[in-house]
Amino acid sequence: MKKILCLLPLCLFACLFAAGCGAVGIGTKGILRGIYLERQNGGYQVQLICWQGAPSADAADAEQTALLVEGQGATVREALQNAQQSRSEELFYGQNELLLIGPRLAQEGLYEAVEYLVRQETGRPNVTVYLTDLPAGALAAQPETVDGLLASVEQVRKRGGYHCYLYQLGDAAQGGLLPNLKVDLKEGAAVPDGLTVYAQGRPAHRWDQNQLSMALLLSGQQNTLRFTAGGPEDTVSFTLHSARAVYCPRQQGGRLRLEVFLQGDIRRVETRHGAQSPLADEQYEAFLRTWLAGLARQMTSETLAEGNDVFLLRSYLDNLNAAAAERQARQGTLYQQDTVLWVCEARML
Repeated sequence: MKKILCLLPLCLFACLFAAGCGAVGIGTKGILRGIYLERQNGGYQVQLICWQGAPSADAADAEQTALLVEGQGATVREALQNAQQSRSEELFYGQNELLLIGPRLAQEGLYEAVEYLVRQETGRPNVTVYLTDLPAGALAAQPETVDGLLASVEQVRKRGGYHCYLYQLGDAAQGGLLPNLKVDLKEGAAVPDGLTVYAQGRPAHRWDQNQLSMALLLSGQQNTLRFTAGGPEDTVSFTLHSARAVYCPRQQGGRLRLEVFLQGDIRRVETRHGAQSPLADEQYEAFLRTWLAGLARQMTSETLAEGNDVFLLRSYLDNLNAAAAERQARQGTLYQQDTVLWVCEARML
């Protein structure tokens, strides 16, 4: 009995050692950091951008290098499966935060393509989606640039670029705003390049930097924004601090309307003659207020005319009187231009 008790710890140690040798450590797994998706040859091309960890006794010391795992298929599901089956090691999806869309797919059925990802756990709802000008095969031709590209996209995210998340592409109306990235693989860099407005699942038009800044304001994603008003011969650039939109639904004469008040502090006013002194800023206040309200009005009029409520303005009317909002929608008057009234209360500081 004593011999058995003495041997028991040794047996346990041997079992633990064997299990440890056979286990797959974090350093041997491919960690998915992004997905590139594009149309190709009548089907889909997917490239899984992974970090491949080199085995190490200490996971904190494991070295990570970029790895592209490619697959093609008639469907997105088939392309993903082919990519995953091309590697022997397990791919870990828990850290994936990025979906890059190629230029052909951006034009040809984006919503249909990502429908599978929206429904799958591997898609992760909080994945950030970007439209890119990267053609199929570009990443595979220059894999050494992937690390720099990932770092550059992460900087865009941190600097407050417009965010569209994967779950937002599950809307049956298939309308929304997607940010564009202009990619320079030679430099391993990506920079924001405006927004694409989608209606009924297809790109309707592009918005420039001013419209992107207003979209950030109206969606509540950022409260310090830079605008440039006027034409090329007489421009006024300024920063809007503490920016916010206050939504006030009203019911007048049986009809619902929405008043939106743009608020914030106008600072750092600059013209083609240079920065303006605080004493001279006030002469621009009325002009910039009118310009900001006009910009918001133009953007919402353009999208509402398409039946495309990209800023979810109806939700404010529904909160006041959902039955009246539905009745107004059936009558075709919910998305008329005068339904939304814009007032800018920004002030000079």
